[in-house]
Amino acid sequence: MSHSSNLKVLRRENNFLIINPSTGKWDVCLFPKIKEVVYKLKKSSTISSCERKGLICVIHLTNRCNLECKYCYADVGEKRENVLSNDKIKKIFDILDSSSYEFILVEFHGGEPLLCWEKIKDVVPRYYKKRIFTFGIQTNGTLLTQKIIDFIKIYSIRIGISIDGPQRIHDRNRCYHNDNGSFQDVMRGIFLLQQNKVPFTTISVVEKPNECIEIFNFFVNNRIEKIKLNPLFFKGRMVKKNIISHNIDC
Repeated sequence: MSHSSNLKVLRRENNFLIINPSTGKWDVCLFPKIKEVVYKLKKSSTISSCERKGLICVIHLTNRCNLECKYCYADVGEKRENVLSNDKIKKIFDILDSSSYEFILVEFHGGEPLLCWEKIKDVVPRYYKKRIFTFGIQTNGTLLTQKIIDFIKIYSIRIGISIDGPQRIHDRNRCYHNDNGSFQDVMRGIFLLQQNKVPFTTISVVEKPNECIEIFNFFVNNRIEKIKLNPLFFKGRMVKKNIISHNIDC
């Protein structure tokens, strides 16, 4: 089934997965919304990156994390103490603010950036309307609260959640320091986002090729529509713990 030579449309039962190969953007929808989603994904591929001069700035606020994922490419954790100082954050934003870029997307990463929530809460309002700044947070989702989500809505912050699929798969690698799985806490954060109608994307690390369909069905069943699948990176903690690397071909 094809609505455009540029898009790929896959069907599983009543759900349609639509992929724009040129941008990597995905969407999952029911049949009545196919035209709307196709139009949106086609439009996103017609905007040349040369038409506007923009910048994506990734700020690693900390290498601390409340989880200890077994394959973490950055090898971050609870015992790490490095946190970006307020002076350094201010210096970064002063440089960005004085630049000639027409728009700037600032992505807060870590470690777990929500461990530095007070820093995010301080800096975003000061730059939200000063220039054409937009903001994003890539988080494991376990620390989301209603107060954080209210702030996210006010300042239209983009949210990315790391979740590997159903509990059996997710808890295999995304664990706390006591080796307990984090699935229930991540899903609590996702449900909060959904209840508050906050758009979000997900990133999943695919360890075993034969689990791709199970992962996809999990997202469909939980109304999670913006997904990205990443293969394992053989670096960081994964190398130290000698975890077996799998080729992703699904």
